[in-house]
Amino acid sequence: SQYNGEVTITIIDPFGTTLHSINTPYQGTIYTFDANCLVPTCPAPTYIAVSNVDMNNATVTWTPGGDEANWNVEYKESSAATWTVVPVTSTSYTITGLTAATLYDVRVQAECDPTNSNPSTYVSTTFGTGICAAADQCTYTFNLSDSYGDGWNDGFITVQQNGITVATVEMTSGSTATETVSLCDNISTSLIWNTGMYDSEVSFSVNGPDGTVVYTASSVSSGTLTTFTTDCGGSGPVITDPTVTTDAATSIAQTTATLNATITNPDNVTITAKGFEWKATTGGTYTQVAGTGTGNTFSYNLSGLTPNTGYTYKAFITFNGTTVYGSEVTFTTLEQGAEPCDVPTGLDTTNVANETISITWDANSGVNSWNIQYRPQNGTWTSASSNTNNYTITGLTGSTTYEIQVQAVCANGQTSDWSASLVVTTKNVGIDSWLDGSVTLYPNPAKEYVDIRVDGDLNVTTMEVYDVYGKLVNTVNVVDNPTRINISDLANGMYFVRVTTEAGMVTKTFVKK
Repeated sequence: SQYNGEVTITIIDPFGTTLHSINTPYQGTIYTFDANCLVPTCPAPTYIAVSNVDMNNATVTWTPGGDEANWNVEYKESSAATWTVVPVTSTSYTITGLTAATLYDVRVQAECDPTNSNPSTYVSTTFGTGICAAADQCTYTFNLSDSYGDGWNDGFITVQQNGITVATVEMTSGSTATETVSLCDNISTSLIWNTGMYDSEVSFSVNGPDGTVVYTASSVSSGTLTTFTTDCGGSGPVITDPTVTTDAATSIAQTTATLNATITNPDNVTITAKGFEWKATTGGTYTQVAGTGTGNTFSYNLSGLTPNTGYTYKAFITFNGTTVYGSEVTFTTLEQGAEPCDVPTGLDTTNVANETISITWDANSGVNSWNIQYRPQNGTWTSASSNTNNYTITGLTGSTTYEIQVQAVCANGQTSDWSASLVVTTKNVGIDSWLDGSVTLYPNPAKEYVDIRVDGDLNVTTMEVYDVYGKLVNTVNVVDNPTRINISDLANGMYFVRVTTEAGMVTKTFVKK
């Protein structure tokens, strides 16, 4: 033809195997081969892919070559010689227990004979495991362009972090495309161009998670294009780890007591265990017990204690393989025959301001006065007292969460246990509070859509939706106010909407159900 450079010839046998492929052929003999139309008795799978790759797991899928129902999945580190072989009966298998930041080979063969005496040939591929957890990743955007419109002529960009290939970016058709890649934060990242036929037609740019252009190139040549260090700062809401507070013991008697705790978990991280460790304060060793309760509080009823004896305990929770503890709390069981001093009940607020919190509680009979203690969450307690069943705490810090407890001082001179903690956040009269109040999200929870209303004359510059791992799942085109966001395709769970205005940024949370 007139333009041999635009032609590619590929010869594929009846089994799906490519016998020969040539670009830019010229007139004359190209390739000679012997035809073989005999169908194998056990055809190999025709396609293999690896998905859902993280630090320690990867899912392998394939397409059957015939009507077989049994396969062998084999995998190994690329540098190793021995394969791990797993017989399976479905066209998908999740490999677990892999090593992070490691290159692996995986292959699949069909078994067409129950005696495993007639396996097919293999279909294979290579993949690299992740080098960080999903919570430590953010999204980079590749903007691809081919001036001729023929999809880069088989060229592609290999994305490597610390020398491990974590993604391949390729445009297979058309003149433009956009692809997103999740990369680990603060990791050396290389972009390597693997040449197609006409480099002069190729151009692309890379945007960081905040939209900043990281790299741009045109008429590129094969090889390493650039190396940069990823920066996920501002890429999405930070997931806050939960904490646990050891609350005062209640229902203390001669031989029994109830241990209490409160969990603070603003981002609803999954908690896999919760409980207490307790011991006799003098000479005891810790014993662990599981806590019970719904929501963010849990407790445990101790029995078999010794009268007039001091005990120490601390609460714990486990999440993401990590166990954290609250501070130690002590109590003393009553003497034999002593009447307990009842714990105050009904603790609540009557007013919350920027620097003050007013509280009240039930006035039980036989109580002369009350002790009050308060602190910033997990901070140092400050003490106060009152002769009435109300008190105003002053000198606080705005936009800060405080724990408050009350203790009764009874007529017989005994003191009760401290009440359960009342958790209160002071107001913030600054710009952050004003901004937060200017942005409204509804409905919540939602099934099909959420609306974002921005009050006043605030100009919205960007609106983005993130999942709980900080991964960008949608960039919203802001046209109307309120702006409607379609969430019907999202999986059930918690999400964040980040609204950026010229006055600042506001993050709203919603639950898809």
